[in-house]
Amino acid sequence: MHTTFAEITGGFKMERLIQPTWEHQCSLFMYYFGSFQLPEKVSAIVCFPGEGEKDRIDLAIELFEESVYGTLLLFAGSQDDITEKRKSERIFYQGRANNTPEQAEWVLKVLKDKNKKSFVLTTAFYHLPRAFLTMLRQIYNMKLQNYFAMVPAILPPKNHSFSEERVGAEIERIKIYQEKGDVASFDMFFEYFEQLHLG
Repeated sequence: MHTTFAEITGGFKMERLIQPTWEHQCSLFMYYFGSFQLPEKVSAIVCFPGEGEKDRIDLAIELFEESVYGTLLLFAGSQDDITEKRKSERIFYQGRANNTPEQAEWVLKVLKDKNKKSFVLTTAFYHLPRAFLTMLRQIYNMKLQNYFAMVPAILPPKNHSFSEERVGAEIERIKIYQEKGDVASFDMFFEYFEQLHLG
């Protein structure tokens, strides 16, 4: 079941500049990105756990335990990195990956195989925008933008998950990885955002 735009955005109407600079687009992206809201139901929860960062894992498990029956929990990382290991036929671990795009590709293949069309993406607060754009890039690469409804879990940061330095570094990485083609362009994001609105 696709998540509707109303559930995740509260009914925002998109407005864009005709010839924006990258900085303008980035600001607009962050504005609309921050308008996502968690829906009541999703088909799966996806976590990028990093090197077993406790905040990331705890959030994913919390959302998993609160979700409706049938939800899958996917850890895009090694089971060895998960400090609180859980055994369940509804929990999947990827194993080692070289980079975030590889993690994203694995996630989408598992979800597609399990016929799960909506999911919440969780990771560290500062990493969430780039992780979302990386996942979106893979969705477009696999031509699945009309299949998946993806929502980021934008929740208050805890402990070390937020700092101006980390956020600034992530913004720089978004620009670099967009140029490499590993991360979705802002135009892709705006198109996807509007698509959820029409859905």
